[in-house]
Amino acid sequence: MPDDQLSIENAIILENTKRWPLCIDPQGQANTFVRRMGLEKKTNFKIVRNNDEKTSTILEGAIKFGQTVLIEGVTEKLSADLEPILVPQFKTKGKNISIKLGDKEVD
Repeated sequence: MPDDQLSIENAIILENTKRWPLCIDPQGQANTFVRRMGLEKKTNFKIVRNNDEKTSTILEGAIKFGQTVLIEGVTEKLSADLEPILVPQFKTKGKNISIKLGDKEVD
């Protein structure tokens, strides 16, 4: 990312946030930065396209196993399946925590 103050602050937020960041990135700088962070090697980092038919399956596995996912190519319209993730809608059943992803409950 560029060496300007705003980019430095954004990089700090990306690295230290406990929530999932949404990067509006028309020039692809944040995408390149995230890929270079080395997450792919450290946490089985997954990269999917917003309109890919495998996205739901990859997200389901990532939720189950605590993996990081980079969703590329997001436009103004997101899949309704992503809403429970972006606006966390967790359900607690005893000691289990689950989230609804599409028509599935994922622990």
